[in-house]
Amino acid sequence: MLTAAKGGVGVSTLTLMLAKALAEQGNSVTLVDMDVAGYISSIANIRVKGLLAQSVDGEKLEAGYAGKIGRIHVVKFLGDGMRFFDDVEKLRRNPDQLTKLVAEYTAVSSDSDYVVIDVAPCFLDLILKSPFISYWLIPPASFRIYVTDDKRPSITATASFIKRVEDGFAAGLPFAVIINKAHDLEKPIAEELREETDSTLLLTIPFTPQLLHFSGDHGELPVFDQIETLAHFLSFPPVVELTHYFAEKIVPKEKVSALKTDRSTLLIVPPERRNTNTLSTLLAHLSYGREVVVIK
Repeated sequence: MLTAAKGGVGVSTLTLMLAKALAEQGNSVTLVDMDVAGYISSIANIRVKGLLAQSVDGEKLEAGYAGKIGRIHVVKFLGDGMRFFDDVEKLRRNPDQLTKLVAEYTAVSSDSDYVVIDVAPCFLDLILKSPFISYWLIPPASFRIYVTDDKRPSITATASFIKRVEDGFAAGLPFAVIINKAHDLEKPIAEELREETDSTLLLTIPFTPQLLHFSGDHGELPVFDQIETLAHFLSFPPVVELTHYFAEKIVPKEKVSALKTDRSTLLIVPPERRNTNTLSTLLAHLSYGREVVVIK
């Protein structure tokens, strides 16, 4: 999931870059457009109403809400203006409608190696007030990536936004913060942001005039080195042979619940035990080549 405290910082472009980088590494990728403007959907030439609007209107779902950009599968979830406020309220009042939406959404996204979500902050704030809805659309164990520009007010607003959003999730920490369009960013400001938000990664991307001329042609979209690195991290995660160490030395066993999958072990740490030192201690022991343990 990629989002930001405000528009205009490049979330949709970076989302498309990340999806492209993951696809180029041989992964199957579904990109879900939960942005009000539906920018990515327009690049995919999706012209019908999004999945949310179609579901709420009780229409027979058209396959046209899904499309492709290169090897990336695109699902238009929003993109129909501000009607989503009323649409979400209708879902709250109609469990059957919500069940059908969840079933359709799961069907179009569950077969991919990665689901990358571009989500508008206003929509994210709204669905987090309804945990059952947000649980299915953006699972608590998702990698959450926040984007800001390098202006001090933006960074301050982003830190507050991250805290508000993270308080709405039952598990996890912000995975990464991306400072986009950076000019002369002072290192202490960046480090303060990482520490204040407890994010695992902090990426800084310089201002790139080339993107001002991006026409929407997927083939012409560059993938920044920082996004390549992020995609590589997700595709070939660092190894941590520290499940036992983590449970015994940092958090008592009874305080940790572990969920094993074919790709990773997810450790969910109660809020009172989360801190930057815990993550730093584990990250200091990372190596490559074996099973990944993702700390949440």
